[in-house]
Amino acid sequence: ANSCKKQYGVETDSKLTIYMLINKKNTDDSDLILNSNSAMNVVVPLSERSVDIKLDYKDIDEKSNIIKKQAMKPKDYIPYALAGICIVLSLVMMVKAMRNAGLLYNKKSEYEKKIAKILKEYDRLIAESSSLMSFDNKEIITISKFSELLDIHDNLLLPIMYYEVKKHELSYFYISHENTIYLLKIMNKEKH
Repeated sequence: ANSCKKQYGVETDSKLTIYMLINKKNTDDSDLILNSNSAMNVVVPLSERSVDIKLDYKDIDEKSNIIKKQAMKPKDYIPYALAGICIVLSLVMMVKAMRNAGLLYNKKSEYEKKIAKILKEYDRLIAESSSLMSFDNKEIITISKFSELLDIHDNLLLPIMYYEVKKHELSYFYISHENTIYLLKIMNKEKH
């Protein structure tokens, strides 16, 4: 390189770059696994003094090269088992909460729909009672359909009384005339 420089008078900078690939491995009987590759460059200037040799070892990372190999012990599984149990319990509780919320906002039963329909359609003919009158010493005639109770109302011109005996289970629609009570019982068949 120096003779070429003198002979042709060319201003050059010549170097020799030595590339080293370092492959680290160890034997299988050790608890440590050393299995990594690193690269290092050595730059030797050919046209200058040998003191200017430069090492480029930025690819070597000694911290990431050592891996400790260790089998898991039974006590190491405890956090994973607890996490799994917590997840399962959370899912069960969430399903129960969703079911309870669904029950709160459940659809109306057939009984509730029937009572609501009667009260809405015949509101002007029906008087809601806060207490049930005494049926003692009175003749009770059981009516099977609301339309028959409407016919009795039209004939006697008396109001139809409504009383809910058991909430969401049993309701009475009746007309009281002298010693006779015309009674229609509507029961929730789902609960009886």
